[in-house]
Amino acid sequence: MLVNSRKEIRKRARAVLKKHYFMMVLIMLVGGILGATSSAFNNIMSFDFSYVIGDSSAAVLGKMVNGDIDGAQEIADTNLSESANKDVSVGHVQAGRSNGIFAQVVNHVTSGSFLASIGRVIYNIVDNPSVAGIICMILALGLVALETVFVAEVFRIVIARVLLEARNYKHLNFSSFLFLIRTKKWFKVSWSYLRYNVFMFLWSFTIVGGFIKYYGYAMVRYILAENPNLSGKQAIELSQRMMKGHKWELFVFDLSFIGWEFLYLLTGTLAGVFFVTPYKQIARMEFYVDLRARAKEAKLPGIGVLRDEYLYEHAPRNRVEEAYKEVVEIMNSPKVEIQQPSKVRQFFQNVFGVVLFYDKHELEYRKRASEDIRVDAFDEIVLGEAYPVRLCPTKASEGRLHLEHAYYLRHYSLMSLVLIFFSFCFVGWIWEVAIHILNDGRFVNRGVMHGPWLPIYGTGAIMILLLLNKLRRKPVLEFLAAIALCGGVEYFGSWALEKLHDGQKWWDYTGYFLNVNGRICAEGLLVFGLAGVAAVYVIAPLLDNSFIKISEKKLLPTCLVLVILFVIDLIYSSFVPNTGEGITDYDTASSIGAVYETVCDADVDADADA
Repeated sequence: MLVNSRKEIRKRARAVLKKHYFMMVLIMLVGGILGATSSAFNNIMSFDFSYVIGDSSAAVLGKMVNGDIDGAQEIADTNLSESANKDVSVGHVQAGRSNGIFAQVVNHVTSGSFLASIGRVIYNIVDNPSVAGIICMILALGLVALETVFVAEVFRIVIARVLLEARNYKHLNFSSFLFLIRTKKWFKVSWSYLRYNVFMFLWSFTIVGGFIKYYGYAMVRYILAENPNLSGKQAIELSQRMMKGHKWELFVFDLSFIGWEFLYLLTGTLAGVFFVTPYKQIARMEFYVDLRARAKEAKLPGIGVLRDEYLYEHAPRNRVEEAYKEVVEIMNSPKVEIQQPSKVRQFFQNVFGVVLFYDKHELEYRKRASEDIRVDAFDEIVLGEAYPVRLCPTKASEGRLHLEHAYYLRHYSLMSLVLIFFSFCFVGWIWEVAIHILNDGRFVNRGVMHGPWLPIYGTGAIMILLLLNKLRRKPVLEFLAAIALCGGVEYFGSWALEKLHDGQKWWDYTGYFLNVNGRICAEGLLVFGLAGVAAVYVIAPLLDNSFIKISEKKLLPTCLVLVILFVIDLIYSSFVPNTGEGITDYDTASSIGAVYETVCDADVDADADA
């Protein structure tokens, strides 16, 4: 018998789910996307083309295997045309499928157009339609198999590892998800788990054997999650020893969730996503924990390889302090009092993160900030609220902390902010000009103004640095706030320009996925969010590191010249805005999607010439 009853195990599972609910749901959603929460391996082995690559792509592949390249292209073109016209409006929000990189990628993959293009290239090389089709089939299956073996199946181990850490600790570190990468065991575990999948596939041909081995091998993923150094053979043998006499118990335990499975079906999988799937996964993990405790107590042969004890109990304070002694030294060292600045300066420092210039006070603040970042990163571990990574039996090289890059809590001087503003304005201008060169093959001076700058990029960067200063210690909130802030700037900037210039548009996202009145769209907001986070934590600090090395005698005149030129351009552009071909005479905005569209158009032209 198990140490605890099924009722007690389920109770513990619900407690873990409640403690980490949103994280658990997110993990299961990602697992579902990757195929890690379904029997993806069995789908590969059954050679179900429509499941693996989709119905449309399967139809295209079928034509190619029969040597009909032109027929495959015709089906792909028809599917692509239908996909590109699936714009759906919900109030002012349009779920576009006709423009943008998201829509283009989805349309070309789901329609089979991407597969047909590859087939055309292969056909031109081998000059044999049938051989080209077979090669495409092998490539398609090979790619799916690689994704399954090295991503989907390994992510099952990652899920198991995260669940094991979640049960005993209040906080989950991001390093938990990178456990196999950090320990350099990703490929080893993938091959070990592949052995398990091969055995399960072979046993599935026998009804009784498949059932017995399914439960006999049930603990393999948790064993590998605790000790990724084990081979597939070792993990399977240990699982069988642990499950001896407990297979029926696990079977009955699984049956106890049958009511939840019915709810899963009745609610159109909503209950599964938001409760049943994470609940069952956590309950299975708790079953393993209970079984492991029983095996340890009975001194089961081979159980000694499961020695990651701090997954199940908190490490002694002295051991944690010894492993993180440099952090403890920082925490215990007396804090040198920093002379407080004036109330006005203190207000701008605390609220906006701005100082007039850099002095000894600011340099001392930066040193203190770097130490605070290190303390924050390990504080939860030292206090026993997170898994002590350095005490893991599977050692990993954590690498050296680059403290210079960690100064994201810094204050920025006014001159540094001016140069950061123009840096982002110029980079944004280069970005859009480059896209037009790739798309149209010619130079176009992008933007409302005439100079080599796009103010929306610089404005967004500065607003994120100043208005979101208080959120820098919380990257997730920083990311979401950057999306909201930049989205607001872009939307109302578009609206203001149209009002001031008789409805003239400088960008239009009509047809892009999830756009609002053509002013903003989902992929643009995502790019703004990612760029905003990169600006706060990497780009702006690195730029500031460079600017601080320049003497103020050179910085001040440089800033003044740039500001004067910008103001002159701004005033002039208010009366004579930059317009013309490639700037305002288009139906849809230039974006990163234009690059993809250019490549696709080139493929179509090549096919026509062929």
